This record gives sequence, structure tokens and C-alpha cells, in this order.
Amino acid sequence: MLERRTDVWFPGGIGRESRDGGGDRTGALGTCASFDADAHDLRKRELRESINEIAGLRNLADGRLVDVAVELLADETLFSGPGTETPEKFLAWRCGLTAASAKKYVDVVRRAAELPETLAALRAGEISLDQVVPIVQWVPAWAD
Repeated sequence: MLERRTDVWFPGGIGRESRDGGGDRTGALGTCASFDADAHDLRKRELRESINEIAGLRNLADGRLVDVAVELLADETLFSGPGTETPEKFLAWRCGLTAASAKKYVDVVRRAAELPETLAALRAGEISLDQVVPIVQWVPAWAD
């Protein structure tokens, strides 16, 4: 049976170790770090899948917040009060957003009726709020 070997880097130098743990071990102080490429690739794939899932959920949440903010902007009495004279200030306060982030939401809300396809993609979690913002800023309604 052939033995698969990997050269691995570790503090102190390069060493060699077989996959089954046998073979020569060389390096600083006679130790060597083993590296299991298959386990590493599996973990990398799992982490990427987790990131994709979290990103989609975050996009869904942003879409939901835009939908709620559409209702807020439709009736000023829903958000206005001491310290929350604008929808931006209200969202910043209630959602813990920076003023700049709150402005992004309100800018999107103000164009929501003109850009139904873009907003549908945001609501579905397919694109992020940060991807929607330049569309809202630059794309004419007919190009949605």
C-alpha cells in the first residue's frame, strides 16, 4: 500500500509526516504538525455554507425591515415623537443603527414602489441592502 505524505509548515521549520502517523518526523525539537487536507476542506466547506446561510438570513431581515419602514413612512404619526422627527432618526433609535445606515433603509423605502424587482430580490434574500443602495441611487425606474 502506498503511503501518502505531506510536507507541513510549523514554527521552527518544515517537517514530513505520513497520513497514517508513521514515517519520519523531522523539524524543530523533533515535533511536526500534521495536516489533514480532507478535514480542512470539509471544515472550509462547512464554514462557507454557514456564511451563505447567515448572509441570506441577514438579507431577509433587511427586506423585512424595509417592508416595515414602508408602512412607517406612509403614516408620519407612527414614527414621529420627541427625538424621532424623521424616519431615519426613528430607525436609528429603534434598530440601533448609525444615521448613515438608517438613511440607506429610508432611501430604499422611498424608491420601493419604483423598483419592485430589486425589492423582491432583497425580500427573498438574494441580494443585500448594500447591493440595493447603488441601484436605488442610480438606476431609473424603467430599468428595474
